[in-house]
Amino acid sequence: MAPPHHEDNRNHRADRDRSRSRSRTSRAQAGVSQNEDVAAAQRAVDQAMERQRQAQRGVDEAMKWQREVQHEVDEALERQRQVQREAVEALERRANSQRRSHRIPSVASNRNTSFRQASRPAGITKPQQSSSAGRDFTMNLGSEAERRDFVNTHHGPGGMGGANKPLGGEQRPSYRFPLNRTGTMEGVAYDTGELKAVGDHVLKVNKGAHLSYLVEPRWNDAKRFMENEEVLVRATSSNGRTKLCKGATPGEPSRFTETSRQPDVKCVNCRLKTHTLRHCLDAENEPNIYGCILCNKEKHMVDECHQFQSMSLREQVELLVFERANMPCLAVSKQFPKWYDLLEQAISSGDIDANGPMKGFPWTGQFCLDLCHEEGGETIRALQKKFDESGFDMSILPVDPNTDSLQQVRLYYADQRAPGPSSSGGH
Repeated sequence: MAPPHHEDNRNHRADRDRSRSRSRTSRAQAGVSQNEDVAAAQRAVDQAMERQRQAQRGVDEAMKWQREVQHEVDEALERQRQVQREAVEALERRANSQRRSHRIPSVASNRNTSFRQASRPAGITKPQQSSSAGRDFTMNLGSEAERRDFVNTHHGPGGMGGANKPLGGEQRPSYRFPLNRTGTMEGVAYDTGELKAVGDHVLKVNKGAHLSYLVEPRWNDAKRFMENEEVLVRATSSNGRTKLCKGATPGEPSRFTETSRQPDVKCVNCRLKTHTLRHCLDAENEPNIYGCILCNKEKHMVDECHQFQSMSLREQVELLVFERANMPCLAVSKQFPKWYDLLEQAISSGDIDANGPMKGFPWTGQFCLDLCHEEGGETIRALQKKFDESGFDMSILPVDPNTDSLQQVRLYYADQRAPGPSSSGGH
């Protein structure tokens, strides 16, 4: 039998071994649990990243779908624009066809000197139809209706309108029809009910299916009215009477302005589309401008035009002299007085006051030739562009020192004036 202290030692070692075994087991269990937690956390991260990838794929698909939809929208808009362009082109072709069917034959332009010096036909005695728009204008607006022709200005196109003239004398304004119709109509209405009639008229004439429109207010105050510069030049009554309105004073622009009958604004002299013959400065190799500024045509001179022949002496002077201030003078037929002779006639008759204000006078032939030849024609073309862009402001044009006053005009043309009475006076 072993001593007691040996037995105690054995028991102590056994207890120590059991404790170590339990400790190792506990640590092993703890390690397994920790590994499971790490694995679970990794699985959670992987699942979250997968959900993120799925969400990104959804976003990508949505953006792709959005791009496809936008592409379809763009294609639809382009098809719509193409349809609109085709509709506009169809209306323009129809309008051009109508204009060609109603257009009055004109003589082809010829700018050589022999043509201009050749004999020209007498003035037109029978008024021409202004355009197809005129034939569509209804004159039976009352007991007596009056057709009113307006001219083109730099503020807007000319046109034609009408007013009822009942027995009481009161006038009721009606529509204005543009002379240059390209499928559209412009005007002024005092009654919104008249807009329906205008729309019906446009649809009927152009055989359109729908209308596009822009409605703007007009004001009655004098300043805005003058800025609009609506110029009445001729009134024709339904009973056949025709009257011309009065011109402005010599110190102001004439109220007689060109009534171009062309479907588009275009100068028959230089072929630019920024002005008509009335405002053309380029006489090329000529000392003056040939053609009729009232009709914007070259087939007759202005003094041969029936519109010009209907004017008074004062109005003729305004057109040939004051409206040509700082511009080339207009060519006239051999039997008609030159502008400086016509001015002297008006002064002698008392139609023009020699001591009164005068806007200016045309260039001399030599000044015109020199300016047109300067820099090979570049100077006059640049001046024309500036003149057109200014709205035809004559104050920007160069002044001929030989015609900068009435006194200078008389001195320069002293040996060229036709014999006859002359009024003394200076300017």
